[in-house]
Amino acid sequence: MQKNSSLQQIKQSIKDCIHRKELGKARQLLEQACKSDTRDIELWVLAANVHTALRDFDAAIVDYNQALEIGVLNADSCNNLGYLLQARGRYPEAIIALNKALDREKNHLGALYNLALAYATVGDFSNAEHYYKAALKQRPDLTEAHINLGNALRKLKRPEEAMSSYQAAIASDPKSFLANLNLASLLEKMHDLDQAATHAELSLSLHPESYAATLLLSRINRRVGKLHEARALATRSIELAARPVDKAQAYNELGRVLEGLEIYSDAFDAFSRANQVWTDVISSTQLSADAFKDRVSSYSGLLTHIGEQERSQPQLEACDRAPVFLVGFPRSGTTLTEQILAAHPNVISSDEAPFLQQLIDKIPEIMQSDTSYPESVPGLTPENIEVLVEEYWQLVESHVGAKIGDRCFVDKLPLNIVDLGLIYRLFPTASIVVLIRDPRDVCLSCFTQSFVPNQAMAHFLDIKNTALLYADVMSLWMKYRETLPVKWMELRYEDLVAEMPAVVSRVLDFLGEEWDESVLDYFQNSGQRYISTPSYEGVAEPVYTHAIGKYRNYSDEIQAVLPILDPFIKQFGYA
Repeated sequence: MQKNSSLQQIKQSIKDCIHRKELGKARQLLEQACKSDTRDIELWVLAANVHTALRDFDAAIVDYNQALEIGVLNADSCNNLGYLLQARGRYPEAIIALNKALDREKNHLGALYNLALAYATVGDFSNAEHYYKAALKQRPDLTEAHINLGNALRKLKRPEEAMSSYQAAIASDPKSFLANLNLASLLEKMHDLDQAATHAELSLSLHPESYAATLLLSRINRRVGKLHEARALATRSIELAARPVDKAQAYNELGRVLEGLEIYSDAFDAFSRANQVWTDVISSTQLSADAFKDRVSSYSGLLTHIGEQERSQPQLEACDRAPVFLVGFPRSGTTLTEQILAAHPNVISSDEAPFLQQLIDKIPEIMQSDTSYPESVPGLTPENIEVLVEEYWQLVESHVGAKIGDRCFVDKLPLNIVDLGLIYRLFPTASIVVLIRDPRDVCLSCFTQSFVPNQAMAHFLDIKNTALLYADVMSLWMKYRETLPVKWMELRYEDLVAEMPAVVSRVLDFLGEEWDESVLDYFQNSGQRYISTPSYEGVAEPVYTHAIGKYRNYSDEIQAVLPILDPFIKQFGYA
């Protein structure tokens, strides 16, 4: 009895020390207490509290786990453990701990909110939405939850609901910097530039040193034609950029402003500076630009084998059983074409989603083979193909949030053009629409665009490497069209913008769809569709021709790559 009384006194002393922030003394008392009883759950929880206050999260996690081995923790302790696991990047474990907290207390506000954060971090935005809403049901004025719910809804491509969440955050706290900034960013994406400017200016007034607000306001001013104001803001954003990635984006924005001002030499210099920053960033990572070129090269050597493969299962001809693949080299007009087609009442599109890459990642498991991709493609069996096709449609319908039914589904991802060998094996009756644009404009646009580099886009950081990749990819396409018996159509961007009704009518006829006038007003709906690609600015207005021949403004810079591009300039009729 005396021992228990003494332990209780020590625990109370530890609590008092924590309250007074005498953490060193609290730790000493813990060491003393643990000598008398290591099976006391409360003691381990106190140890976790001390280590958390000392920012020693790993030790605190060990303490909580020790307590769990002894017995059941209450909701607060499970929530704290989940929070600490998140802080250490151990998200699956955090989700387990936070669910335990909710098992103890189903409406625990901290656990609901932290669980939403954990799900959002691992990319499960549907669950994040659920738990943010549950947290807001407990605390409707929780500004951060409204903001993060808006972010999750934006990821789920539900912009109108995201906007409502940001507005609710502002109603809760009108001076919330993040709520105003995120709303401004979304409004700019949705092409409501007046309202976007209002909230961007407010966010900048709340945080005058904000890089993000400064850059966003520069973009808005550029888009409404206030180029001198935009130039000053872009220059300021370069000064404010703390991270290399931010500096790259700021230089790119400055380049776009200078291009608008027709100061082309300085614009190219700004684009080059942006790309050099990205090059420096990539040099310290494991990103290999060669891997993508190797895929292109491998497919070139496999074409004969792929062409010899006959699919044993019945050929599926209905549009709802085979997708339409909208492909081409990036910056060739695929986003514009997708938006036009998506305005048709019987067409549904994907924005840009990596369905094919997700299938590619599953091929080794499905084939039970270590053969690398794309060398594995000729060896796909009818059973493998059946599994992959079913998986494809599950991914599509999960992404679009609806059954495709008898609608025409357009899978738009430009560089899927490289993987037409796999597409042919999976969907031999698929319709392939290939966008073609003047190679000089394409390569210049890739070089000047603000892409986040991946294995393919890393080539665009140098104008010569851009041209070399273009040559590899489009050479592969020309081999595909000669070798594979696929149903394909080439569509020239320049023809599309010059004669849109006639060209779109031909595309719809190729796809087996009736003409519908709504496709001519595609831009009227651009504010209602969330477009994640860098092309979102260009589809907010009727088709225009000012992007045609833009390379002429950079004749000196483009001259160096003409020997690489010249065969394709001639092949595609741009000589």
